[in-house]
Amino acid sequence: MRALLFAAALRHAARTAHGLSVAAQHRRRVLRGVLQQELEGQHRARLNLEAEMNRRRDVVDENDGEAYTQAYAKAAKRAEAVPRRLAEVTRRGEQLEALLERSRGATEDEVNNLYQEVADELADKLETFDADAAARDQFGRPAGFDGL
Repeated sequence: MRALLFAAALRHAARTAHGLSVAAQHRRRVLRGVLQQELEGQHRARLNLEAEMNRRRDVVDENDGEAYTQAYAKAAKRAEAVPRRLAEVTRRGEQLEALLERSRGATEDEVNNLYQEVADELADKLETFDADAAARDQFGRPAGFDGL
């Protein structure tokens, strides 16, 4: 009987208020950090593409027919690709937001499933992401600050 109570106490101690084991909490923390970084990258890409769409693409005609034609064709090709790329970036951002939302309040099995789902695309980032370093590098935190 004591052994069962001791085992139950150990299982309870290994879990937190969220009901996740320490390993699952770490996985969720890494997963959320990587997803957040990717989402920020998609946001920056979207802003750059929107700025690219608003930029004028004047090609100066310097009485050189062939050079002008090549420059115009290159500018037109770039202008064509921007809306397509913007749609891709927006779609990917929405996917990352959905994954990030699914990770909130996820059970241990859901965390593991999400981790495996994301690991297919971002395995190298999941392996090298340091959640503690990311917390220390938050904007506005002075060097050496470990408090809340």
